Amino acid sequence: MDLSMFLAKVFGFYFVIVTLAFFVNPKMYQKLIHDYIKMPTLFGVFGGTLDVILGLMVVLTHNIWVADWPVVITLIGWLMLVKGVFVLFLPDAVMKFVKKFDNPALRNADLLSGLIIGILLLMSVYFF
Repeated sequence: MDLSMFLAKVFGFYFVIVTLAFFVNPKMYQKLIHDYIKMPTLFGVFGGTLDVILGLMVVLTHNIWVADWPVVITLIGWLMLVKGVFVLFLPDAVMKFVKKFDNPALRNADLLSGLIIGILLLMSVYFF
């Protein structure tokens, strides 16, 4: 469980910090989306490769399927891996999906879900 707690802290703090930064500075999130649309190859190859590497690291070290909070870490790892593969193999489909996030309501929903996941991960480590 030590690895589960470590990864919950890493992902929890990451989600909370990044989502709060984007909530405080929404123009940064919007610029990120616009930059991705302008330079999909650069962002796609870099982001897809990074997601594959990090996803594999989590999946290979923490492939724990239990009916408890550590399964969230496993799901995050698998989602990162699958997302990275999609970005590398299906860049046009991913680009269509990214363009949908050029919408304030959708951006806020995305950020809010990330913030909630981060808080829940941190709560699972520090309070349960």
